[in-house]
Amino acid sequence: DAKVEPDWLAVATFVRTLAKAGALKDADNVFREIPSELHASPTSAKDPRAAAAYCELLLPMAKAKEWERVGQLFGEMRAAGLQPSRHCFNMLLVSAARDELPDWIDGLLLQMRSAGVAFSTLTYNVLLEMYGKAKDWEGVEGTRREMAAQGVPADARTYSNLVRAYGRQELWEEIEELLREMREKGQVSDLSVYCAQLEVLGGCQEWERMGRAVQEMREAGVHVNTRVYNALIKALGKDFLREAIGEGKQWESMDRLLREMRGAGARPDAETYQHLLWAPDALQAPRGGGVRADQEHLLREMRSDGVELSRDLLHTWVHVLTEGGHWDQATEVLERVYPEAGLLPDVSTFAQLGCAMCHHGEWRRLDALLSQLVQAPQQNEIGFFRPLIAALTGSARWAMLGRLVAHIRTSGLSLDIYTYASLIEAAGRRRDWQDVAQLLKEMDTAGLKPNRVIFNSLLSNALRVKEWGRALDCVRKMHRAQLKPDVRTYTALIHALGLEAQWPLVEEVMQHMRASHIQPDRQAYSALMDALGHHGQWKRMEELVQEMLDAGVSPNVVTYSTLLSALGRAGQLERAEQVLQDYKEAGLQPDVFMYTTLVDTLAKRGMWREVDGLLQEMAEAGIDHTVVTFTSLVHSLDNDAKWKRAVMTWREMRNRGIQPDPIAYTVYIKGLHKHGERDEIYQMIQEMNSKCIEISPSIYSLWIQMLVEAQEWESLEGPLRQLGERKIQLGATAACELQGMLEKEQQWELLKLLGTIPGAWDPAEETEAQSLVAEFVRSGSEAKENVGNGFGNT
Repeated sequence: DAKVEPDWLAVATFVRTLAKAGALKDADNVFREIPSELHASPTSAKDPRAAAAYCELLLPMAKAKEWERVGQLFGEMRAAGLQPSRHCFNMLLVSAARDELPDWIDGLLLQMRSAGVAFSTLTYNVLLEMYGKAKDWEGVEGTRREMAAQGVPADARTYSNLVRAYGRQELWEEIEELLREMREKGQVSDLSVYCAQLEVLGGCQEWERMGRAVQEMREAGVHVNTRVYNALIKALGKDFLREAIGEGKQWESMDRLLREMRGAGARPDAETYQHLLWAPDALQAPRGGGVRADQEHLLREMRSDGVELSRDLLHTWVHVLTEGGHWDQATEVLERVYPEAGLLPDVSTFAQLGCAMCHHGEWRRLDALLSQLVQAPQQNEIGFFRPLIAALTGSARWAMLGRLVAHIRTSGLSLDIYTYASLIEAAGRRRDWQDVAQLLKEMDTAGLKPNRVIFNSLLSNALRVKEWGRALDCVRKMHRAQLKPDVRTYTALIHALGLEAQWPLVEEVMQHMRASHIQPDRQAYSALMDALGHHGQWKRMEELVQEMLDAGVSPNVVTYSTLLSALGRAGQLERAEQVLQDYKEAGLQPDVFMYTTLVDTLAKRGMWREVDGLLQEMAEAGIDHTVVTFTSLVHSLDNDAKWKRAVMTWREMRNRGIQPDPIAYTVYIKGLHKHGERDEIYQMIQEMNSKCIEISPSIYSLWIQMLVEAQEWESLEGPLRQLGERKIQLGATAACELQGMLEKEQQWELLKLLGTIPGAWDPAEETEAQSLVAEFVRSGSEAKENVGNGFGNT
């Protein structure tokens, strides 16, 4: 109003004051309103206050992650001939390192070098931190050498970054050398250096070294503060200590450390409780009273330590409970603890909990959770919903997905291209092409163009339901959208059409590829070879191998193995042997995969003399048998006449030190069952459990069937409990038959265990009897007689 023209000092003062007050937008507006005469002044480029004014805005903009605006301001400075100070460069480097922006860091360093700005200790510290996180060993060593060459002194942060970098490589001797170097230079290891040591030692499971570091801290008189105790508690909660000190003692050690922490005057904070919550079985500690008592105990301890229940802390709490399958307790935290803390669960908590429920097949709970979602504080970020949308799509829960999408739309959120991709995938899997068309129309209205992911999703769904015309139309639409299908898209199309013997369409696709100047590669030819082999088209396969050679594409071991397998199935054994011979004459060495294919073919046809010859040839060529070779032999020997040889083959595999995989165990156990070897089946299952080898659902079904037939009800608890705890689905038919048997025998506790197995029945298609089972599971062991009568009436 006084018509006083501002100068750079005034501008810098205004910007600094507004930025400190949190009014960054107003500070930016002030900067944008600088009169053009001030920019054009010939003295501006020489006025150090001009560059300082820019830096007053640059630093808070970088701190607020407004990197686009930072780039604009740098451009203005270059145009005006202004140079940021070293301090400004360093602070920008710190912000870029915090936001993990390596391109920005490289650009800033390049500008500093070109402008002749000398690197300081802080500059090198940012570089060491960046290279250390990226595990770029050469970058760390190069930076350290440059620092020494330039005579730039190292400070405590330098050594902290070096300790972390060496620790990630588990170079403990180098860390000891660093600490000796510090002592020789008269620098005392401060708290930051010790904390860096403890963090890397804890992450690398070096518990004894951690103990020595803490003892050294105390002897050096360094105060052990909250940060140090947090590192120790975090390390104590690691899974690797469970076996070393025992579950109960593990928690006791953490509890004792917490009490010591308070006694030392180090106050537990939110991070302390985050680590306590993440500890194995933190909410099942042996304090008596079960999980609920532990929750109450934790709440009391947090309140006594003055730790406020934040959304982050409660989010972790819910996550830990769901990971452990404590659904009721997780729900209690949502419904009771959040309101007591004056908070509402946010969308990310609901989405995370929903994904866990989806993964574990907790559909009833998820249904109730979606009803609560409308009460959550609204987020302006669609990304929170993406994982849950993908989980519901993968689980084919269309009704729940529809409810969730309806809620998103009513919340006023705009769907992004990733969400549309998931919804289009879901509509395609439902064969709801009208919904697909509607979603594509919505995308067009919103200015979003379908990407390659969406087209490939449409293509795969069309192929899955054998709508060939729609699949080819999808490829044409990709061309019109200037999204040229790549060789992988064509390969998927060729393979799917070939498996269904749609040979004219396969030929059309091959011609389309060539017209688009896309040369089929080895993978495309292999896909067609596999499809031809599936239909026994071995003559065409031989022609295709020649076509590959003519086109300059070298067939590999997979190509020849596929051909060998097809020839074997067609009984063309002489041709198969000739292919193997040609392969050897070409100077190529058949690998174990080729030999195993031929061994499997010959064994299935009972040509054991030839099998023995091939096995001998493998031994002479120095090719060891694999678990696949032995599994193939055992499977082929699964008949009365050859069963003894199958057992001998299994023992030979074990004697050679080859560990059977889940498939090998499954094949052998089925053979044992066929020949009535019950005791050895139980021994094999016990062995798989002791070695933590995954047991397939078919073996669980066989195990349960054997126990039911023998009416060994007490033993049946084992497989049922494992299925529930490991979240392995039991087939609906098997579950229904087992349910009927348990009802008949009035085995109510076993029936309760059956209800914990995912997929035992679908709540959306629940029968009256299954509803009673579910009610019994929810009500525990009450009213067994009434429930039994209910089943009888049903």
